[in-house]
Amino acid sequence: MLLLFFSKRTKIFHLWSIILLIAVTVFIEVSTNHIYFSTLLLLPLLQSFFFRKDRAIYATLVVVLLVSLTGMLLLRSTINGAIFVSVQSIGWIILTIGVVELKNYYFRADASDRRLKSLTSELVEKLETQNEKLKENFSIFDENIRAALEGCGFGMWEWDAESNSIKWDTQMYRVFQLTKKVQELDIQFWENQILEVDRESFIDDFDRAIKGKKPLRNHFLINSGPKGSCVKLVSQQVEDSQGNIVKVVGLAWDVTEEKQHQLSLVEYKDQLEAMVERRTEVMAELNKSLIRSEELLKGISEIGGIGGWHYDLKTRDMNWTDEVFHIFELPIGEIPSFEEIIHFYAPEARGVVKKSFKNCEEHSEPFEFELPLVVQEDKIIWVQMKGKPVTLNGEVTAITGIIHDVSNEKEVRDSLININEQLDIQVQKLKDELEASIQELETFTYTVSHDLRSPLRAIEGFSKALLDSYGRIIDEDGERWLRYIMSNTDKMGTLITDILNFSRVGRTVVQPVEVNMNKLLEEKFDELKKDYHDKVIKLNVEKLPKVVCDKMLVGQVWNNLLNNALKFSSEKEEISIEVSSKIENDYALFTVKDFGVGFDEKYIQKLFVVFQRLHGPDEFPGSGVGLAIVDRIMRKHGGWVQAKGEEGVGASFTFALPL
Repeated sequence: MLLLFFSKRTKIFHLWSIILLIAVTVFIEVSTNHIYFSTLLLLPLLQSFFFRKDRAIYATLVVVLLVSLTGMLLLRSTINGAIFVSVQSIGWIILTIGVVELKNYYFRADASDRRLKSLTSELVEKLETQNEKLKENFSIFDENIRAALEGCGFGMWEWDAESNSIKWDTQMYRVFQLTKKVQELDIQFWENQILEVDRESFIDDFDRAIKGKKPLRNHFLINSGPKGSCVKLVSQQVEDSQGNIVKVVGLAWDVTEEKQHQLSLVEYKDQLEAMVERRTEVMAELNKSLIRSEELLKGISEIGGIGGWHYDLKTRDMNWTDEVFHIFELPIGEIPSFEEIIHFYAPEARGVVKKSFKNCEEHSEPFEFELPLVVQEDKIIWVQMKGKPVTLNGEVTAITGIIHDVSNEKEVRDSLININEQLDIQVQKLKDELEASIQELETFTYTVSHDLRSPLRAIEGFSKALLDSYGRIIDEDGERWLRYIMSNTDKMGTLITDILNFSRVGRTVVQPVEVNMNKLLEEKFDELKKDYHDKVIKLNVEKLPKVVCDKMLVGQVWNNLLNNALKFSSEKEEISIEVSSKIENDYALFTVKDFGVGFDEKYIQKLFVVFQRLHGPDEFPGSGVGLAIVDRIMRKHGGWVQAKGEEGVGASFTFALPL
């Protein structure tokens, strides 16, 4: 019994233990005729069902003590009672433990089974839910991939090895620019969509792809669509567990624009290579020219005595050409520092050099100076130095320039200055003498002209009196001579008046005021047109600008020009004159144009010379002084006058006054 108790607890062990204990108990009770104890056998069974194992054992021990005392009293035999009670107690304890273990085993097994079923049910439900979600997510993912590929213009295709069939999605038809889908798609149909020039290449590449030799990676021209339409195809093999190809899947997209770009890039590349080649040739020519230029520059530098220099402001290093060594009379070799170079200049010139370089460095101011340079103890030369800043990102990093030995030029220049000063003195002396002579001449002219008036008036008066008093006595020839004398006296009076006016213009000081040119012109024209009352006169005048000038002198200009226009148009029944103006180069230009007899422009230089006439006095009256007066007035104002004309067509005179 103890071996069974301490052996492995199993379901069969508990069952046989309970049966054996019940049999032993019944045997003892039958042999002793104590049925009472069999009733007590139910007590540990009930305890095992209502209590846990530890409590059931305690309760059983208490019952065992009570039953043992009762058995001893009933049996009246200590030895037999003790044996019975011991056997009975051990049996009850084993029975209690067995029942409790059996109950717990069945309860645990049932709970485990229910728990297992519950977990299995939950797991199945979760797996089904996850499977549905995975299917849904995969469907969404597949749709998203297809939408993304379709949005990017990618078409998907598939070749199945088992059926040797081709599958296209909808986008593939768009890529190949086909409007109608094919019911039975095969490789032959696909080949027919490739342009003939690329068809053989497509067949070879596709054959290698389905045989697993090489994935499809190429582009092909297609029949459909505009000329030059091109499609790019790529593929990937799908293998089974044994390594056999079961599928080939791939993508296709339109690369027409990309292909055109590639062709353009090829053209650009060719053009660029041609440009680079041409540039290389040009650079080679430039290099040759540069070498020639350097040699020429070196030769010119040596002949002209001009040297170049460069002063780095960061390193404070001076660099210059070989000619500078010659100017400083130094052996070609190491270049002195900037401080040493400063001391080559005469003491009174060093401050100018330092200040020039400082202003150039700090304020980007170029400089130019001519200063004495001490090349030996007793030898001083004059050099001209020019410098300008070299900037980088707005910062002056260096100063570069030239230096030139100008000793000979300075000597010549100084000589010329002395000569010019002497010439200025002589010219001023001659000018003063000329002005004095002109003044004396004008005074003489004025005096002579003024003094000639009295004799002329006397000649004219006596000739008229002689004609009036003795006209009856004088014959026709005498009368004609007297009238000739009177006519020439009148002409000479006019000439003397014009000479006086010309002389007066030279002596007059310009008094500038703002003048209304339209009003001044109208005043002069109203005075002149009275002498032509028998003619039809048309004067067309534009709006003229106001000008600051001498009103009296400019009035004389208008008078002379309008008088000429009327005089040289008087042979026509209708006289037409046009007056216009314009602003040009800070001058106000006024033009008087007539449609009279005009003149030949080859004699234009005689127009503005005193007493020079293009028409005889018998044709048109005048002294030939009027235009000379106009020219003199314009010169006094800082202006000018010019004329244009054509014989039989007319003439125009333009005078300019500064604004």
